[in-house]
Amino acid sequence: MYNWEKVTVSQDAKLLEVLAIIDKEALRIAIVIDGKGRLIGTLTDGDIRRTLLEQGNLNVPAKDIMNRAPIKALNTMSPVEFDALLRVNNILAIPIVDENNILVGLHTVQDHYQSKIKDNPVFIMAGGFGTRLRPLTDTCPKPMLNVGGKPILETILETFIEAGFRNFYFSTHYLPDVIEEHFGDGGNYGCSIKYIHEEKPLGTGGALGLLPDDLPNSPIIMINGDVLTKLNLNHLLEDHRSKGGIATMCVKQHQ
Repeated sequence: MYNWEKVTVSQDAKLLEVLAIIDKEALRIAIVIDGKGRLIGTLTDGDIRRTLLEQGNLNVPAKDIMNRAPIKALNTMSPVEFDALLRVNNILAIPIVDENNILVGLHTVQDHYQSKIKDNPVFIMAGGFGTRLRPLTDTCPKPMLNVGGKPILETILETFIEAGFRNFYFSTHYLPDVIEEHFGDGGNYGCSIKYIHEEKPLGTGGALGLLPDDLPNSPIIMINGDVLTKLNLNHLLEDHRSKGGIATMCVKQHQ
């Protein structure tokens, strides 16, 4: 999270002061609290612009124009729930309070999408024949078929990179040169890609046994090279760790 204390103001703060804070911290929001640190309202840059247009006065106190019923989240909620509040309400930030309405944090859109680099290996299985898609796969591996103007495998890779992953292993078997020539060692994508070639098909997940022994001591994410998903990968890791299980499997009912 950002240093939320830097965007807190009192209800008597003049709009000129609030505007300076919003501009300096670049979060487009100020949080109004009382003397005990309780949340009593919010002010956005849009609120200030509207006040200027209507009154032309920057000496108005925050309490006169603040939103007295802002959307807020309890600190017992999960990042998944924070994300839902942001998305459903189409807002940029959510004040986080405890059970006594004391402000304890601020969750922003930037917090949700800004990814920290992770050392988790990502194992992408891209060795299948794509038999059911012939003749499209006669000369092209299924993961390299274009969907949305680029290979499926490239979209998967970019999704993981955006979430902070940099350590990739591709298992290949059918037409491996097509895949390796396109992605190389991953340098053009700002990541590392290593290839595990199956001399003969090892079945679903069989290539896991070919991974090196010196992998980082962190959960491995394994995915088929033809799966397009909007799954939040950071939430997946968080859920896996919080549940303490040996493995987490993502499934979806389909008829």
